[in-house]
Amino acid sequence: MLDGGVLSIAPYALLSVAAATTAVLFAVAVGIGVRGKHMLVGSAAMALLSLWFAGIAITAGPSPAIRRTDAADGLRWLALITSVLWLLWIFGYTKTMVNLRR
Repeated sequence: MLDGGVLSIAPYALLSVAAATTAVLFAVAVGIGVRGKHMLVGSAAMALLSLWFAGIAITAGPSPAIRRTDAADGLRWLALITSVLWLLWIFGYTKTMVNLRR
């Protein structure tokens, strides 16, 4: 059926598409006024997550286009920046849900 190369790349490729789609939907939601501008931080985080998944897919499989050891530092930095943006987005999103009355 499917060889090891396809099975090693497919999940990451699908996750990359899903994260990219989420980034676009977040941005569209801000553009049409359904969500606040804090969602743009989430959109950036999802876009970077999409790139990270694409990088993992490119370096996956028995004969990858790029060896993972060659791309490891870049992938780690991308993951770090993505996680910081994601945490900022969670904080901003949570802040919009909580109304403190004084």
